[in-house]
Amino acid sequence: MRYRDLFRSEQGLETLAPLLREEIAAWIERKESRWAGLEGQEFRDLEVHGTAYSPFDTVGINRVIAQEGLVYGAGYGMYLKPTFFLGRALSVTEREGHIVSITGP
Repeated sequence: MRYRDLFRSEQGLETLAPLLREEIAAWIERKESRWAGLEGQEFRDLEVHGTAYSPFDTVGINRVIAQEGLVYGAGYGMYLKPTFFLGRALSVTEREGHIVSITGP
């Protein structure tokens, strides 16, 4: 998600809502300054309903949160950057032995 879209999402703004350049610039600076403190740190387990899971244990985490209508995903994206998401499940099906989840707001 691009920064402007993420900003709108976090602020609860409409997709085409106008943005003040100074406001979004300060928000981006705060976001990016947090990354420096995270670089080099090891991944930590996620605690879900009192049980610790590796952040890459999508099967285990999804087994627990499915009853809440949620889907969790983790993996490595472009340039092997770790990627994680949590979304509301719109549909979950199995195709050719793979779980296919469609998420939404």
